[in-house]
Order: sequence, then structure tokens, then C-alpha cells
Amino acid sequence: MTITNYDSFALIPTRCSKCNRLFIFEPYDIYYKKVAIDFFDLKQVKCKKCKESAE
Repeated sequence: MTITNYDSFALIPTRCSKCNRLFIFEPYDIYYKKVAIDFFDLKQVKCKKCKESAE
């Protein structure tokens, strides 16, 4: 059973890490990017349009 396909909902303006689009009142996905050979993860945001175009 799937409740939602997205991780979060933007109530404040949020910028997509992939296409640099500023969006509000829209669902988005969160993914983590490895930085500096496993020292830490960088939080990345993917907007609804980028997710739909990847599918």
C-alpha cells in the first residue's frame, strides 16, 4: 500500500538541487549525495517535475 510517492511537501519556498527551480506548495523528494569519500552526506532536493521527467 502506497500512501504517497514523495518524501515531503514545500510550505516555504524551496530550490531544486537538480534544475535550480524555486517552488512552493508542491511535493518533493529528498536524496543524499556522498561528499569527500564517505565523510558526510549532503542533503539534495528533487522537485516534482524532475522526478516525473526521470520516470
